[in-house]
Amino acid sequence: MLVVLYRLVEEDFGKERATRTILYLSIFPGAFFFSAMYSESLFLTLIISGFYNIRRGSWWIAGLCGFLACLTRSTGILFVLPFLYEYLQQHHFKLRAIRFNILAIGLIPAGIITFAIYCYLQFHNPLLFLQAQAHWGRFLRSPWYGIEGAILSLFNSKAILSFLFLRNMLDLIPVFFVLTILVLSFLGPWRFSRLQWSYGIFAIAVFLFSVSFPMDHFTIPLAATTRYLLAIFPAFIIIAAIGKNRSFNLLYISISGALLFFFLTQFLTGYWVI
Repeated sequence: MLVVLYRLVEEDFGKERATRTILYLSIFPGAFFFSAMYSESLFLTLIISGFYNIRRGSWWIAGLCGFLACLTRSTGILFVLPFLYEYLQQHHFKLRAIRFNILAIGLIPAGIITFAIYCYLQFHNPLLFLQAQAHWGRFLRSPWYGIEGAILSLFNSKAILSFLFLRNMLDLIPVFFVLTILVLSFLGPWRFSRLQWSYGIFAIAVFLFSVSFPMDHFTIPLAATTRYLLAIFPAFIIIAAIGKNRSFNLLYISISGALLFFFLTQFLTGYWVI
């Protein structure tokens, strides 16, 4: 995953930024999930490989990566958005320039359809993978629903050092941090150029998807959101650009590295982390 990410960022932004990108992603507080029994590392490998190929115009290989990403996680369907934008951009948004290879985009939803067929054959319910989230109390809500719930839970906590207060704070901080980075990816001095908007489009789509399925019946509505935010790899490209500032670089490494160490030790000793 890190090798492919480095190659992608190196070609678009240079070696220095590529090095900081993989460093910042590797020490993000939830990064220990990459080596745990979760789908994050495989999913990101496939998505980043897809990006690498759409940036090079290898549409069929990119479509195959999207197909496999959808088999890994349903979030992979969001790869359709950067794929379509990148294709149209490279063909100057002219209908006459569109070729037969645009059909490669169909491989991405084909991954979801393939898994639905598997669920039907195995469990007689093609949409079982969507309904399973209901057992965790997760339902589609407005993007701000879970954020509001977490803030309300903060105020309802008995003390600042109580479990609920600290737990919701640890969920809200990365959400607002990544949201700020996404705004900067379009408006700040470190923003993506118009030719790189596919990164920002994917990042915003994954962010909205991640916060739109909060836990309804828990006092920790944003539980696991930090893990889902790992998929927003373009945010780390922007952070790497800001990291050219030495003070920010040291601050990020110190705080993020310390939180990663704390979360990892909690996780390895059997405590509920994210």
